[in-house]
Amino acid sequence: CVKSKKIEILEAEMRKNGSYYYSVQERRILELLMILLSAEVVTIEKMQNLFDVSKNTILKDIKEWKKILGNQNISIASSIKFGYVLQGEEFAIRKIVGKEIKKLQNFQPKDILKKWMQQSLVTITGEDYDYLEIARCLIKQYEQDENIKLVSENEEFECSMILVSWIRSMEGYTVVLNAEERAALAVTCPYQSLKKSFQKLKEYNLEIPNSEIYYIATLLLGIKIAQFASQDQENLYIYRFTASLLKNFERIACIAFENRERLANRLRGHIRPLYYRLKYGMQSTNPLLKDVMRMYPEIYDFTERSVRAMPDELAQTLTEDEIAYLAVYFISDEKKQVRTDTVENKSKILVLCAAGMATSTLVKEQLKELLGNIADIEVGIVSEAEKYRLDNYTLIVSTSYSDILNQHRNIIFTEVVLQDKDKRKIIQLLNQYGIVGRYDRTIQRIIASVEDNLTGQIEKNELYFDILRILYEDGKRDSIGEQISFRSYMENECFARIPKTGDMEELLIKGCQTAVHEKSWKRLYDRLYNMIRRHRLKYYEIQKNVVLIHCPMQGDMNRSVGFSVVVSETVIPITEYISGKIFIFFVTIDQRTHFALLKEIYDYCDSGEGRELLETAMKE
Repeated sequence: CVKSKKIEILEAEMRKNGSYYYSVQERRILELLMILLSAEVVTIEKMQNLFDVSKNTILKDIKEWKKILGNQNISIASSIKFGYVLQGEEFAIRKIVGKEIKKLQNFQPKDILKKWMQQSLVTITGEDYDYLEIARCLIKQYEQDENIKLVSENEEFECSMILVSWIRSMEGYTVVLNAEERAALAVTCPYQSLKKSFQKLKEYNLEIPNSEIYYIATLLLGIKIAQFASQDQENLYIYRFTASLLKNFERIACIAFENRERLANRLRGHIRPLYYRLKYGMQSTNPLLKDVMRMYPEIYDFTERSVRAMPDELAQTLTEDEIAYLAVYFISDEKKQVRTDTVENKSKILVLCAAGMATSTLVKEQLKELLGNIADIEVGIVSEAEKYRLDNYTLIVSTSYSDILNQHRNIIFTEVVLQDKDKRKIIQLLNQYGIVGRYDRTIQRIIASVEDNLTGQIEKNELYFDILRILYEDGKRDSIGEQISFRSYMENECFARIPKTGDMEELLIKGCQTAVHEKSWKRLYDRLYNMIRRHRLKYYEIQKNVVLIHCPMQGDMNRSVGFSVVVSETVIPITEYISGKIFIFFVTIDQRTHFALLKEIYDYCDSGEGRELLETAMKE
């Protein structure tokens, strides 16, 4: 306490005498900030006079800065007319400014920085206001609007960064955030409060570009997940995150996307705004969560596993609501169901929702289940209805009311999850146009049979839709033929074993022989061996030493979905990344029919009972 008192007295005396000896770090930081924030031309001579050092010292400092900034794609240029200037992405420059300002701990360098910024703003605006106080007022207004209190240390830094934003933007250097990030920020309280405050400041000829209001809002919100040095790095991160998610889903769901790039583009369109929401701590609620989990339990489960398998900080912050949104994109992938029926001159159906694409995509998938392949189904947003040529569509289905849509006779307003009454309206309208659903012929034959075998009147319409509902529900259940459950398989110890001396080759042979028909096992063995050699084997480590291996058998005769389990007494490495004691060889024949069985395997392995049995099998 005595020591701190002496330091305060010493600092007071130094301020009174007007002399202060900057450390090397302080001098270099102030040199950089001087170049960035001074409204006047910055030369070596001015920096020499300010810091009372030699020309060689300044040149050495600038050389060091060039080296540091060069690693972040920022350069220091100089000319007789403009002096020293920084060139590079403004977003990255602001990051560096904030980082260096935080390093200034002593009063004198912080005080001279405030004076520089004040003088620069007076020079730029021609108005001698107390700009630091204006910045404080902006923050106080936000605190008042939100009824919160920011940490005082953060407030000092945020005030400085507001002045930095003001100076840089007025000199033509603005931070332009992505449209998705602006959309995420536009609904936040800091942005709304700042927008109102800056609107009032216009009366005093104090304006700031709107893009900078978004930037200042990010300062008040704070960053909740990993920060990046530049927007290019953020874009690369989103690209890699999407690629990892797709790769994980293919491994875990045991499929291969044909339209991978198309799906990746659609996913990135969702993940980008998702990233910006979570970046500022804004979680969303998904009204479709329960419907997605109920209607597509396997795809939701695979999506969740794909996310949780990523060590990424963003992945770990995703809630069930966010995961359900991602699952919708996998649900809607066109390759998920193999269609063998083809129809020429298809009718067109348009599905619209209030906002976003998740709701309309979910409705689209239900229509595809109901109608089969009799129509091309497009999705869109109600607010953009006028841009569509609505008369070109046989049917328009909307989850939100619109006066424009209501003018059309072929419009049906529905819930997100289609009820029986919705399906009835859809079929009736399509039948008016001579279009029949995938079950129509079967239903008509059943009704005709009923009429032939019953006396009296029957209500054909009610019977039609009762049968349709039954067929619709049954049609959603995937048939995989006669297959023993994974639980029974493991409890009855149907799995094969290989001895301690067993190796990868013996494992593959045993796995292939027990997984497929005897005439097919050699083809599967060759296929898996080539996939291993080319680093294309798809696998999923369900838990430690328990590995599922995807065995694709599309195109083979006598094919069927199935599995076999091989247990080794010791850990067997297959590749540098794959090793285990229990290997599940999982056979698929297309993109969809194995989902129910695959989820059963995952659920059992994750259960307490399953874990115990697997541990016992490995020990024995």
